[in-house]
Amino acid sequence: MKDVLRKYVTEEPSSYPAFIVFINDGGCKKSIKPIIEASSDKPVFWQFVGIGNGNFDFLNQLDTLEGRVVDNTNSLQIEEIDRI
Repeated sequence: MKDVLRKYVTEEPSSYPAFIVFINDGGCKKSIKPIIEASSDKPVFWQFVGIGNGNFDFLNQLDTLEGRVVDNTNSLQIEEIDRI
């Protein structure tokens, strides 16, 4: 996530926002919370997609995280991806 911010905010800034999608099958590190908070005033939006029946409670909490300049995160869970 730090590399994404460096690319889209520092190295190649644009007048268009970046929409970053992370597809996850579980096991997300809680160390991303400060990055989400610190990037809430940047033109970057984080979309987390949980695949399967894993525990995605932490990703869902990021979706409703307080104290951000803008709501820059969304979370979605797809339990049966082969149905789509």
